[in-house]
Amino acid sequence: MAEAEDVITDVARHATVFTQALWRRHRAQAPAPPQTLLADVAPRLDLLIEAVFGTSYRLRTAQTPARPTLLAQTFQREAFPRARAALPATDGQCIWLPPDTGLADATLAMDRFRTLALVQAMRASRGSAAGPGPGASPLVLDLYLLIEAVAADAALARLLPGMARALNSLRSAALAARPPLSQFTASRRPLEAWVRDLIAQPCEGPNVHAPIHTSPEESACIAHLLAAEMVRDLPSAGRLGPSPLFRDSWTGELRPPGAATGSPLAGNDAVDNATTRAPRSARLTRRPEVREGTEQEDQKTPGAWMIPPDVPHEQAEDPFGLQRPTDRDQSAGADEFADLVSELAQARLVWTPGQAPEVLLSDDPPAVRPRHTSATASDNPQQFCYPEWDWRTAAYRHPGATVRLREAPAGTQRWVDDTLAAHHALLGAIRQRSRPCARSARCGAARPTATTSTLKPAWKAWRTCAPAGRWPTTCIARSSAPGETWPS
Repeated sequence: MAEAEDVITDVARHATVFTQALWRRHRAQAPAPPQTLLADVAPRLDLLIEAVFGTSYRLRTAQTPARPTLLAQTFQREAFPRARAALPATDGQCIWLPPDTGLADATLAMDRFRTLALVQAMRASRGSAAGPGPGASPLVLDLYLLIEAVAADAALARLLPGMARALNSLRSAALAARPPLSQFTASRRPLEAWVRDLIAQPCEGPNVHAPIHTSPEESACIAHLLAAEMVRDLPSAGRLGPSPLFRDSWTGELRPPGAATGSPLAGNDAVDNATTRAPRSARLTRRPEVREGTEQEDQKTPGAWMIPPDVPHEQAEDPFGLQRPTDRDQSAGADEFADLVSELAQARLVWTPGQAPEVLLSDDPPAVRPRHTSATASDNPQQFCYPEWDWRTAAYRHPGATVRLREAPAGTQRWVDDTLAAHHALLGAIRQRSRPCARSARCGAARPTATTSTLKPAWKAWRTCAPAGRWPTTCIARSSAPGETWPS
């Protein structure tokens, strides 16, 4: 029986979802102007990046940041203003670009997509995603991002001199779109003023505020030095918050290298077959960022527990754990759950047994490693490329689908024992059929030798039955005639 609080929460949730759906259906929708989307120009950008840098990076759709909560706006005022739009990023293997540029002109939009793609590809080729090292403070990470942004723009301008105008146009647009300096807290204003000075400088010329010919290792050293000077000179630098820098389309983001992987939940070995309903699907407006779990999250032993001294009223609890009204409701759509997940800034990927009750779709699905692969598997496994049909161009892409062969790790002994027990009868039949031949092989010299007339029919029967998976009715005797051989 559900508690009174659960009933009130469930009613409020259904009322909110119904009101939102009603408002979306009846609001006046003006015809949207045509825009150039990333999905339309992604093949051309991929060819351009491969032609310039000699390698291909996977293009993915960047997600918009999560909406700030009321508590964050109230108690974390030093973290605002912050980015509200999707930002370009790279982790050294993939490139994230916004789904659209917001520009109505198709030529300007294509030029903006090309500039963002080449800038992120240059950062990926330089190895900027490696970062300043583990344990770096948020201020060091942001300073490293700024120094690498300046160095990557200068390197791209030297590699492609014709891109200097597009790079300066991107800087001007990013500088004009930044919030006024008065909206920043006093602790973040010195960093914001320095960022504006960096963006105002041309990309191809010498920058008086930051070096332009640095490697990622040198940028990391400079970021540590600048952070130490800023903390020493500004007493309020320690209250910058988790993200001191206001990120925009020019700064972008540097994500940690490597794809996030899912981890199994401890204590869940059996598959739950109780849920037989078909999974419900919905599309996420934005996907939460994948975060790594900490050591304290996966506790294999139960924690502290206590018995309440008294129960205020009679109640019935589920012995298998918490069961939300959403879990018990089999008729509600998955859109309600998708809206709740879209509001999360970060989420962890875990493996759970059984069938998923909801399937949430996204334009940028998280990259995970298959659960049957090993963490110590080779980074360069054997791979096979097959052509894949592209409906946009009505032709096959070469290469299209790539199949990678990885070494499977050893399974648990419990699985081996269960498999042997399940096929115990079949294993007994195989042992009974193979016992005569095994006995003949052990004492073949003591038994009477077979003649050619008796061996040939038995050999033919063996060659016929073995490929078909059947066992011959007769056994083959080993002949001791000198010089007599049989084909393999």
